[in-house]
Amino acid sequence: MVPEVPLPEELFQIPGRKIVGLIIDPFKLNNIREERLRTMGLHADANYANVSRIEEELNYAKTVMRRLHCPVLDVTNKSIEETAGMVMQIIQKNRVMDTR
Repeated sequence: MVPEVPLPEELFQIPGRKIVGLIIDPFKLNNIREERLRTMGLHADANYANVSRIEEELNYAKTVMRRLHCPVLDVTNKSIEETAGMVMQIIQKNRVMDTR
């Protein structure tokens, strides 16, 4: 999700309880992106890994998530497995609430 690419309107027709937003500390994401660029043999100073750009992207994502009324998880220091488990808990909790 980047500010320059419009999101499909269909996304906003999905109930927020069926969506889980993920956020991360901008400096952590910067480190991840710099390493990814190095691994790919690209310059780590690309806009893709610029902290200001990352903050802009995260602020945009937070705005979208508020509009979606979806739960948001901070995955800054979480493994993929931990994140998946947390997402599954949210989904299961919302399923139980839907059956009431």
